[in-house]
Amino acid sequence: IADVSTATAQLQHALGQLDTLVKQHMAKAQVVRATTLLLRTAPFSTLSSNAQKAVQKAAWKLEVQFEVTGETVEIDQDILETLETPLLQLIHAHLVEAIGSEEGQRSPCSIRLHAQTISSEVIIEIGFSLPIPGGFLDMLQEVIQPLHGSITAQRNATGGLDFRLRFPHAKGVAQGLLIRAGDQRVIVPFSQVQRIDYAKQEVHEQSYTLNALLGFARMTQMSAAFKDASGLKRAPQAPLRSSTSPVLVLQADTPVTTPVVVQVDEVVGQIELVMKPPPAPLRRPGITGMAIDSTGNVLLVLDVPELIRQSGSRGRDSFHTGDHTLQPETLIRQSGLRELDRADYEDAIYRVPTEQGERTGNEQAALLQLPERGKPKILIADDSVTIRRSLSQTLSQKDYLILEARDGLEALELLAEESPDLLLLDLEMPNMNGYEVLNILRTRAMLPQLRIILLTSRASEKHKRRAHELGIHTYLTKPCPDDELLETVGSLLAKI
Repeated sequence: IADVSTATAQLQHALGQLDTLVKQHMAKAQVVRATTLLLRTAPFSTLSSNAQKAVQKAAWKLEVQFEVTGETVEIDQDILETLETPLLQLIHAHLVEAIGSEEGQRSPCSIRLHAQTISSEVIIEIGFSLPIPGGFLDMLQEVIQPLHGSITAQRNATGGLDFRLRFPHAKGVAQGLLIRAGDQRVIVPFSQVQRIDYAKQEVHEQSYTLNALLGFARMTQMSAAFKDASGLKRAPQAPLRSSTSPVLVLQADTPVTTPVVVQVDEVVGQIELVMKPPPAPLRRPGITGMAIDSTGNVLLVLDVPELIRQSGSRGRDSFHTGDHTLQPETLIRQSGLRELDRADYEDAIYRVPTEQGERTGNEQAALLQLPERGKPKILIADDSVTIRRSLSQTLSQKDYLILEARDGLEALELLAEESPDLLLLDLEMPNMNGYEVLNILRTRAMLPQLRIILLTSRASEKHKRRAHELGIHTYLTKPCPDDELLETVGSLLAKI
């Protein structure tokens, strides 16, 4: 017994020493890592000084107020180098626009740059006092996506535009939430998430489940169908998830867009790991990298907005209910209906599984309290006052309610406030062009029944192809005959 006690004491002492050595090793590793990351950073002034030089070149043509704060904030050099070219292009385009505008001649043009570090993120704000040409939001999104950043845009008090860019403090490090999706664990970067919400899912209009976005739900359904077809015994069906399962409220592109929520099985905690590019078999849109935790598990780093974008092509004319994506055409065909009018549409699509069984179309429609349809509401988004007035006069021949927006950002504001039935969208507009509006509509799954007509002077196949990929219903070129416009609008509205 004495020998056992002595051996136990010696083992406990050895384990204590081992624990101390491990802690010392981890502390030294953190110091080395912090020092290494510091070598990769540079002050924000590296970027802002080049921007100031570009502004000074235009000072003889235009009065410009240039303001920079946060010049000493240390930022990863890859982020600064990647942002330099698009930032200079953005400033140049803004100055050219200001020189040719009446606003730029009447009052000074102001440009504001600000950088700060909050927690594990770097935030860069870029503000302009006057409108900017459309197209830069998409360009910036494309640039910052490989850096695992996010961007939001909003109109400021002077009528110009403010961009807010968020990045992880160091490139190559995955900093985010550790999420469980089914049997897998994945990482969602902090920059994509506004907050975690445990409210009931029914209060959120734009909702998805991470399992469905990753394809886990479809794999489960295919497995069950295979077992049914082959006569194998099914495994017991998992119970429906609680309505209070955690949801991630994603960062919105603009303050006016309805937040999108993604329901997850569990938020395990926070994590910070070195990230590597995914191997070839795992490369797909929505997976930006991978990391290996201390136990050897492979964790995928997700781009959740991109996963939603990839599902957007089937989401515009579909209805999301939990893990089920209900395609109207499929349900109409299965129900034996021939025409897609409103009554048949409701009876076909609102038959969904619940814990008490299957709810009928009438019961579900009553539950949702669908409003009676009034006058069709049409939103015209075009930067030309003349074209907006002409289109409004043409459409006023019919019993339509007409709304007008002078740029893409105002169009999003009216879409969120008024929920129109049809959007008549121009392609080239200031602040936010037509493509950017379509991209946000698809990513945020706003107004899934909205009918969209792109009316533009661009007639090339390249523009038509991209517009249809982003979810429009009809592509018309200017000038468009009045009878063709009225016929197209009437045909689309009849399908709602």
